[in-house]
Amino acid sequence: SSGINAEYGMGKIFILIKGNIIAYVSDLTDIANDALKIQKTTPLPSLILGTAIAAFSPIGIIKNFEKTSVILKSEGPISSVIIETNNKGDTRAFIENNEIVTENDENNFNEIPIQIGIGSKGTLKVINSYKENNFGGEVDLIKGDIVTDLVHYFDKSEQIKTAVQTSFLLNQKKKQKNVFLLYFKLFLVPKILK
Repeated sequence: SSGINAEYGMGKIFILIKGNIIAYVSDLTDIANDALKIQKTTPLPSLILGTAIAAFSPIGIIKNFEKTSVILKSEGPISSVIIETNNKGDTRAFIENNEIVTENDENNFNEIPIQIGIGSKGTLKVINSYKENNFGGEVDLIKGDIVTDLVHYFDKSEQIKTAVQTSFLLNQKKKQKNVFLLYFKLFLVPKILK
């Protein structure tokens, strides 16, 4: 898509391992700020794109492929969100509809449920690229809130038990121009004994 032409740089990602638990903690504030500024999003698309960046950008480092593309397609007003990332943490992001208006755009915009922009019908697809091979999986959206849908993807498509928590807030003074974002991801994987 022609919308995926701006690269927003790298986030800060930390990895913690204890036994069979791997935790990824990410700060993707700079990436989110750049994406929202360039794409000139209103508050609801800002919340959706910021949450997508928080949830999907670290997947490139976690999976360690040359490129990972995460494509959320929905019947809701946003239509689609695409995040492309690599094993260095470089990220590109695109939201199809960046100008959805709600009654909460001036006040309480952090309380807008992102499901009203995504809807509950659609798909979440992950494509991993290694050399000239592409592989991955696709699941139907089950909630339209990105986080639950990503957990569902890992469970059904990759059989990995996962917990995901994102934190994304728009700055009260400058709305979509300043974003504070922190990402936590926890993979529960079987311990391999040998």
